[in-house]
Amino acid sequence: DRQPRGKLLTRLTSDVESLGEALGAGIVTILLDFLMIGGTLAAMLWLDWRLTLVMGLVAVPLIVALEALRRKLRLLFLEIREALGLVNAFLAERVDGLEVVQLFSHEPVAEKRFEGLNSRFRDACQTSNIYDAFMYALVDGVGRICIAMMLFHGARGLVGTPFEYFAGDAVSVGLLVAFMD
Repeated sequence: DRQPRGKLLTRLTSDVESLGEALGAGIVTILLDFLMIGGTLAAMLWLDWRLTLVMGLVAVPLIVALEALRRKLRLLFLEIREALGLVNAFLAERVDGLEVVQLFSHEPVAEKRFEGLNSRFRDACQTSNIYDAFMYALVDGVGRICIAMMLFHGARGLVGTPFEYFAGDAVSVGLLVAFMD
């Protein structure tokens, strides 16, 4: 009996939920996402290879940054699961042994220990939320930069800018709207 009951119960519940999500909707969703990305990329290349290249230039650094954030978030989720297991194990043991805790006037010590375990869990959750919010902000910001780059590229023929980096005519407004959507 090396593992506390609450820790094992939390781990089992978390693992079963994760497995259920992955098998239930995850595989189908991943397959559909790959098909959608491939189809969208093919349509973009067919419509205008230059705008596709502009978007590709932005996509590579974004993918690298998202991968780094994903790895950090994975470690944080493992920390959250571990901290939650410790909190649940502590609570389960104290509830089962409540009379003993009260008999030896161990409440202040138990409260201090619980506060430490709970703050570890809280800190891990807050850090995870910060990284998660940063990830969404990064994607949104890069999306805005990509739209600005496409508008710059699309309008270059209209204003006669000396920064033309592609030969060819200006793209249509409809094509720009299609790429931004």
